[in-house]
Amino acid sequence: MGEQNDRDIVTLFTKALRALGQAGRADEASRLAAQAWWGLKDTDPRAAERINGTMHYLARLMERPQVDDGVTAGDRDAASDEAAAHDETDAERAAT
Repeated sequence: MGEQNDRDIVTLFTKALRALGQAGRADEASRLAAQAWWGLKDTDPRAAERINGTMHYLARLMERPQVDDGVTAGDRDAASDEAAAHDETDAERAAT
C-alpha cells in the first residue's frame, strides 16, 4: 500500500470504523471491516492485518457494557487513537 501515513486509505478507513463503533454502531462497523479484510487478505496482507486489529478493537467495544462513565468523547477519541497506533504497530511487527 505504499508508505503509511495519516492519508493512507487504510488508516482513514480504520479511523472511520472506530468512530462508527464508538457511535454505537460497532456491529455495522465490524461487518464493513470484515468485508475489507476479505478483499485485502490476498492482495495486501499488511493492510488486512491492520483491518484485523480494528476488528479486534470493535469486538472489545461490543463486549463493553454501555454506561455513562463521565468520560468525554474527546478522551475516548484520544484513547482510541492510541489503541489504533498500538494495533497498527503490533500488525507491522507481525508482518515483518
